[in-house]
Amino acid sequence: MKRVFEQKLEEFRETILKMPWESRSFYENYLAQTYHFVKFNTRIICKAMVQTKPEDLATYKRYLEHINEEINHEFLAVKDLRKLGNQIENFPMKAESKALIGTQHFNIDTYGHSALMGYALALEMIAFYFGPNIYERVSNQFGADACHFIRVHALEDEEHIESAFQLISQFDDQELKIIGEIFEESLQLYANFLSSCISRSLSQPLLLEAA
Repeated sequence: MKRVFEQKLEEFRETILKMPWESRSFYENYLAQTYHFVKFNTRIICKAMVQTKPEDLATYKRYLEHINEEINHEFLAVKDLRKLGNQIENFPMKAESKALIGTQHFNIDTYGHSALMGYALALEMIAFYFGPNIYERVSNQFGADACHFIRVHALEDEEHIESAFQLISQFDDQELKIIGEIFEESLQLYANFLSSCISRSLSQPLLLEAA
């Protein structure tokens, strides 16, 4: 099962690694937009967790552990952004960041709690398989003190991913099919998210006056 996910991930290797990670503008945008979507991740996990059945204690406990693992991680990105001399207030949330997290609400509402695992595996596998390369590049360019978020996620133990695959091995064929589809969808959404970080969006919101 894991090999199938790795093959899908490999299709996005070039897209993710060719991003201009050494560009200050890109990296600042990446940190800011990462903050904007990661701050919702624990809430997404809560949404999935409350949909588990009382007898499915193993899944419930895994989601609870995941919340504890992810809580406050968004502030690592803010810390890195400040180290670069910028602040989160200068970066409004982009449409691609909203799409990344908003799609997960739709998926959980539509397909149930197991849909979360397609999204979670996509993010965790991107971090594990591509994170070390990205961390080396950004730390060489901006210094390790401005790379806390990537370092924490790039150096996570592979057992974190293995436990996720152990969990989904208990799901039925229909759930696994949906997880696979959402995994691939999440990879594409993340690629779109990264592409949006190449250029700044308008800093001033569109203001409409009442007639």
